[in-house]
Amino acid sequence: MPPRQAETEFSRAPFPHWFALTGCGWLMATEALTGCWYAWHESRVPPAVAWHVAWPKTAAHFKQGEFAERTLALLKFNDGATASWAADGG
Repeated sequence: MPPRQAETEFSRAPFPHWFALTGCGWLMATEALTGCWYAWHESRVPPAVAWHVAWPKTAAHFKQGEFAERTLALLKFNDGATASWAADGG
């Protein structure tokens, strides 16, 4: 008995194998080229400027504080400080 028409339609691939291989190759090439493009452009970026704050420790009511644990967890910074003081004129 010959196979039914529905069985033969489902037994073949929905698209050729070369199409899938070409698509995978295209994805790998675009990922590699994008990575190279970003690496090249980021290598030309100047380094970040390092700066710090000179606290006015002689100001009226100067008080150096501590960050709350939640703030430290949210900001995820390496080094930081907080302070408050009264400026001239209130």
